[in-house]
Amino acid sequence: MESSEEFIQRFLDEAAKLNTLQFETRAPFYQKFFSKEQFEYFFDSFKRREASPEQLVSIETVASEGTCEQKARAITAHLIGKNPRRARYTLCINDGQWEISGIESECWLCNGNGLRGQQKCEQCEGNGWINYARTAT
Repeated sequence: MESSEEFIQRFLDEAAKLNTLQFETRAPFYQKFFSKEQFEYFFDSFKRREASPEQLVSIETVASEGTCEQKARAITAHLIGKNPRRARYTLCINDGQWEISGIESECWLCNGNGLRGQQKCEQCEGNGWINYARTAT
């Protein structure tokens, strides 16, 4: 069976390929409807992302819960525009296969440390991470 590290690396590789395919598919549309400057912005954003795809920084096994047979947490780094950001993926083995059961983003307000000055960060509630799927309204 594939390790959690092999699984997340395969996911990141396929996501990078999909990003390239999406750019190739969307480029003619943007060229047709957007100004030269706006298209260049779109193109530059893609090139930055292509030059610096999401990379695995660390992975660790964590305590399993519920129906999860085995659990791991992976931290990745990538660029959003020109800003470096991290993501945290929760991986779980269900029915003998790894799957992503959660994705969190590093808090943009406290930069992942959970504090704003001496106070608990109000955006991430002091966790340093935000799960937008859980906070969506």
